[in-house]
Amino acid sequence: MPIDQQPNSSQFLADVKHVPMRRCVLCRTPKPQTELIRFFKTEAGSWALDTYHLTKLKVIPKADTKLVKPEGRGTWVCFNAACHNPKKIAYNFKKQAEEIESHLKQYSISKNTTTGKDLNKNTENAKFQSGGMNV
Repeated sequence: MPIDQQPNSSQFLADVKHVPMRRCVLCRTPKPQTELIRFFKTEAGSWALDTYHLTKLKVIPKADTKLVKPEGRGTWVCFNAACHNPKKIAYNFKKQAEEIESHLKQYSISKNTTTGKDLNKNTENAKFQSGGMNV
């Protein structure tokens, strides 16, 4: 094949879709954004649930009002209930641990039952797509 007809590397990279990866603060496992719950820090310094992210994932129904992505420092937690260790939640969220734990209990159940996905299978695929190490 002549050099001018050979596909270049950018054509191959265009076929691979980028999967944004984030790390769960409780189990420290990198996962795709779609498998994590986002909390953000408000201006007052307290942690709040990011309902915009959950609406995008279709975990909660879309509100009639326009949703805006909240600004503030974000942190990510797995939907997987096995990783929700109360001691780790208390360490990461300090005084708001009980409130955060109640949110996690509510949404970890709804995510697993509504989608019926095998969360571990999606995580493994995303590791290889993003070039991460499988250790």
